[in-house]
Amino acid sequence: NQVAVAAALTEAGASLRLDASSADFDVAFGQQVDRLVADGALRAMLSAASALVCDGDGARRVAAAFLAHISRT
Repeated sequence: NQVAVAAALTEAGASLRLDASSADFDVAFGQQVDRLVADGALRAMLSAASALVCDGDGARRVAAAFLAHISRT
C-alpha cells in the first residue's frame, strides 16, 4: 500500500527505491546500504530533499485532528 508514496518520495529525491517483490531484493538492498554508507553527498542530498517534503509535524496534526473529532462526538 506504500508503492505510490515510495514512488513520490523517490521522484522528489527524498529516497532510494527498491522493489521488495524483486527476486534480487536482498542483493539490491545490500548494494543500496553500501552506497549510502560510502556516499556522504548522497546522504546529504536525500536529507535535504526529505526536509522539503516532510516537516516532522505530522503527528501533532494527526493528534489535533483526532482530538477535534472526538470532541464533536
